[in-house]
Amino acid sequence: MRALRNEGLDIHTLAEAIETQKTWTDAEAREMFKRGIERGRAEAESKQPVKFHDVNGGPDWPAIAEACLEHRIHKSESETEFCEDMVRWCECGGEPTPKQAAWLRKIYARRPT
Repeated sequence: MRALRNEGLDIHTLAEAIETQKTWTDAEAREMFKRGIERGRAEAESKQPVKFHDVNGGPDWPAIAEACLEHRIHKSESETEFCEDMVRWCECGGEPTPKQAAWLRKIYARRPT
């Protein structure tokens, strides 16, 4: 039913197609398959969390979190605790949520250059 809805069709359209025994050409079948693959990929990608990757070889999340602690650029106790938590979390393979990432980048931007 979901596939039918995605195509703007309903069960009656399916029944009609079965009744008329529509046969698909190889070209039509390949095109439907191609569109299905493209939709599936797009749907899977849209469900993936956004990850930070610096294409210029910049630091990864653990390095950013460690730099925030190392340079003592946190301004409050809550920022200090947050940076410590991020170091532990990122070193274990985790990545910050979008909100945490924004906060971590804000702190990181204060570091001396």
